[in-house]
Amino acid sequence: MISSIIIHQDALQSEFTILYGIMFAITDDMKKEWNQLTSLQRRLIISGAVVELLLLIGAQADIIMRPSKKINGPKIKWILISLIDFFGPVSYFIWGRKK
Repeated sequence: MISSIIIHQDALQSEFTILYGIMFAITDDMKKEWNQLTSLQRRLIISGAVVELLLLIGAQADIIMRPSKKINGPKIKWILISLIDFFGPVSYFIWGRKK
């Protein structure tokens, strides 16, 4: 029993080391200065940032303006959740508002 746990732990450590190496290689390769990006890459980054900002502003405004009884859970919870990347505002619009 103990030997099988040790074997599983070693296998997990090996997998973690491999995954970490792959992740590090990918992210290290992805580090570029702004002036090294193509104009398409720059436009996509700016467009994504604008979409994320508009979603955040829309979610925050909706949370503040909407009565508490029309929101699933406390407003403060959704205000904090909506601050999480792109997924926070989208989560609020999908699950936070009562139909």
